[in-house]
Amino acid sequence: MAHIGSTAVPHLPAKPVLDLLGPTQDLEGAHEVVDALADDGWALVPPALDGRAWRRLVVLAGGERRGAHLHLLAGRDHTHR
Repeated sequence: MAHIGSTAVPHLPAKPVLDLLGPTQDLEGAHEVVDALADDGWALVPPALDGRAWRRLVVLAGGERRGAHLHLLAGRDHTHR
């Protein structure tokens, strides 16, 4: 897992949301990650709502707003996303 997004860049103004990148073998297996994190408050954004077929987005609510985003991406090369 890697810390990505604006909060990962020193001295860059950032939104108060932690973005994480989690590589996975394939997106079909992403449900296993979601199931493992569900008891800690993480929830899958339905792929149709997310609108990005190349990832699965899992969010952690922090009160009234999201506290973290976990971007699950399949394969090895995530630089073009």
